[in-house]
Amino acid sequence: MKINWQESSDRQALSDEVSDVVVHALADGIDRHGMATLVVSGGSTPLPMFLELSARDIDWSNVIVTLADERWVPADDDASNEKLVRENLLIKRASVARFVSLYRDGPVDAALDSIRQDVDSLPSPFTCVILGMGGDGHTASLFPDAPELEMAMGSDRSVEFLNPPSAGMRRISLTPAALLNTEMLMVHITGADKRQVLESADELPIGRVLQSYPKKASVYWAP
Repeated sequence: MKINWQESSDRQALSDEVSDVVVHALADGIDRHGMATLVVSGGSTPLPMFLELSARDIDWSNVIVTLADERWVPADDDASNEKLVRENLLIKRASVARFVSLYRDGPVDAALDSIRQDVDSLPSPFTCVILGMGGDGHTASLFPDAPELEMAMGSDRSVEFLNPPSAGMRRISLTPAALLNTEMLMVHITGADKRQVLESADELPIGRVLQSYPKKASVYWAP
């Protein structure tokens, strides 16, 4: 895989380092284009980074934030990535950023069309995409056991539904076609177990995504 490893001594230092890199990228994007786009992932790993990032002094009113994936639950559900982001990132100075949701009420076909329209209307390419990774090598909601995995991996559309049995619920995910359309691709992970998975992940979804990025992705890791 074409990646740059960036290691920190501990998880707080890692969160600070990732925040520094993201702030620089967003500020540069605003300077060059008048607008910057940030794609983030859910889970517990990015929480300290979200809190740190929310207080950073950049022009958040010209930043658009969206998700790499979402559980198909309402935004007030405790399982919602949107709720996680609204409560931990879109606060303090970052409260004025625009957020693009990956969930809609109503029939799923109409919802999917509406979400695609919103994602497709975002400035292209994204400024920065921050991916996470599960212990099974999934990233976004591209799970190894999802029946729709190959369809999503090869899709030319920006978002798709996936139904991985291991996840226990329907997911909606940005596809590689969307995730890789970014000026900066980052992976933010912690723990020796996840490092071991990533180092041998060529055939797993995360490895396939990183190998398809035309530049080098950066992996930010701490024990």
